[in-house]
Amino acid sequence: MTTMKRKILTILSISLIYCNLFAQKEATEFLNNQRSADKKDIVYFKGANELIKTNLTAITGLSDTAVLNTYNREIINSLKFYGFEVREVTNFPIELKNNEHTLEVSQMEAEQYAFYDSVIDEFYPKLKFYKQLNGVNINVWLTYNAQKDEDRLVFFNEEQIQDAIDGYFECTDKDECFVNYETVSVIPNDVYLIAFNNARNSARYFFNFLLNRYVFIKTEGKDKNYYGISEIRTLISRKHPFSNFDIVE
Repeated sequence: MTTMKRKILTILSISLIYCNLFAQKEATEFLNNQRSADKKDIVYFKGANELIKTNLTAITGLSDTAVLNTYNREIINSLKFYGFEVREVTNFPIELKNNEHTLEVSQMEAEQYAFYDSVIDEFYPKLKFYKQLNGVNINVWLTYNAQKDEDRLVFFNEEQIQDAIDGYFECTDKDECFVNYETVSVIPNDVYLIAFNNARNSARYFFNFLLNRYVFIKTEGKDKNYYGISEIRTLISRKHPFSNFDIVE
């Protein structure tokens, strides 16, 4: 390798190290801001007030109010846990400072769907019994900065729970085989749990979104890493994206 090539590679390596350290600094700065009463980001929040039920025929006794309250309460608690100041409002402010954001649960849906699962014999895998079961999704659409066309985004997040089946085959001396099985169906408490989980994940995904947005703005898009926060509020850095919202608009 020529001296010139070695110099170029050295300069590139130093430049990459500098960029990564600089971006790490900015990501850490965002986390530290959320621990400061004077610097933390403010989220103006509107919760869900209606639950859309789609094909929800297999579950009885589900309380719309319990689903909505579970989700709204937990997303607020989780946003606060990650350091944001959350202000529940009925109307969003017209003007926002750089550290202020709006987040609205614009739609929430409990959706039932059908799927097939099976009982398969451990020793003779060709012995199979299929049964149609049900699952439920909690689907949530959240609108970010709805009042600012240049910043407006719609996020989507889902959590699901499914019926379960367990069983085994019994075969007679005449090579006749019968399946014994039982199913466990989704009940209302399961739906409340996935509403809770959806809210908790939504809050973390929103934190990750604002964190990466902050780094992108501060580094003018030069940093190519992905940043996130763990469930114990420590910084995570990766070369590939985290699990996150789908951005649908």
